Amino acid sequence: MNASQSGQALAARTKSLVAKMTTNPRIQPLLRRVVPTSDRILARLTGGRLHLSDAILPTLILHHTGRKSGHARATPLAHLVDGDRYLVVGSNWGQASHPAWALNITDEPRVEIEVKGRRFPAVANRLTGTDRADAWERMRTLWPSFDTYEVTSGERDIRVFELIPT
Repeated sequence: MNASQSGQALAARTKSLVAKMTTNPRIQPLLRRVVPTSDRILARLTGGRLHLSDAILPTLILHHTGRKSGHARATPLAHLVDGDRYLVVGSNWGQASHPAWALNITDEPRVEIEVKGRRFPAVANRLTGTDRADAWERMRTLWPSFDTYEVTSGERDIRVFELIPT
């Protein structure tokens, strides 16, 4: 096994371990509080070039407006680049409620996304039907924990969005 293969094997084992932690009901509440906050701090310190989550999943920062408060919000999200769009999932760590950001961008789809320190405007569209099913399958391949989140979220239909740069 060469160095590249060793590195890939280590990355796969690390991703598997982290995936198990994110679905563990004892550990998950702590991770829900610590990971997004840590991601925002590291991104701020590095001008958006680094994210804690990038070690496991590609991460972007979604800049959006709170639907009730009207305040600017910044949310780190796992994403998948799909052609000229970015796919994101409103899993909310498998909780029974939708994440606030998903509700915010449904009310106000004009957002900004920040990827590797580059920030640009985009429009958010909630995917439905076969578009949602196709994107969901791609996101499940990216992060297998989405399968568990789908079960633990109960009756909630986990929302999938495309972010299209404008």
